[in-house]
Amino acid sequence: MSRNPLLSTQYTGLSGRIYTIEHVLQEDVSPPRHVYRASADGHKFILNYIHPVNFENLQDVNNRLRGNASHVCLAVDTIPDKSMFVFKHFADHLLTLAQKDLPLIVIKRILKKVLTGIAELHDWDIVHTDIKADNVFIDWQNQNDEICVDNVQLGDLEHAAHIPPGCAMIGKQAGNRMWRSPEAHARGPVNKPSDVFSFALVCICAVHKRIIFAVREDELEEGVDPLAVTIERQVSYFADEDGLNGF
Repeated sequence: MSRNPLLSTQYTGLSGRIYTIEHVLQEDVSPPRHVYRASADGHKFILNYIHPVNFENLQDVNNRLRGNASHVCLAVDTIPDKSMFVFKHFADHLLTLAQKDLPLIVIKRILKKVLTGIAELHDWDIVHTDIKADNVFIDWQNQNDEICVDNVQLGDLEHAAHIPPGCAMIGKQAGNRMWRSPEAHARGPVNKPSDVFSFALVCICAVHKRIIFAVREDELEEGVDPLAVTIERQVSYFADEDGLNGF
């Protein structure tokens, strides 16, 4: 197997820190998506390419939150000439950690920190729009065969938006299909309640170890769009008459 030519490539951040790429985590061409693990000064970081069109928006979101959101993973540096943001590296995320036999009290502590992060966003009228279990970043240690959680932050603000009071995001299916709110599926008005709906799905996943709107291939009839099954489940699990009429 040939070695990826990007490994050992060095990029210099706006801070002057030099990052050496150690591992390619994701590299997609269309749409472009590049995520790397890098090291600098003895620490690990995540380098995340952001499309230049969205660069200033994410920078604005980070600037609004800086100093006001200790439970949200903000950029620690930028590499403007590569359109990259630099983030702290975490040991894991909730989607994988939830599959372990965590005590309920630990799960509740994690979820409380996630909810605090959402509240910090909403205090500044920023809507995440893509809340899911694998966007909850966690540092933890194994001590005497017990998982001890050190740090929890809500991350991946790439699709976050500042939505002033009285406004909403309309016309976009924001977020991942398995974690998306009904109004986001319908390209309707997305706002803070949409984040709360997605957070509720994260809670179910963390406690019951199930992504309830994930659709396996063996559950699909030929020619059926997985999105149709997801929406059908949303309606059957949570809907009431007012909700159906609104949808």
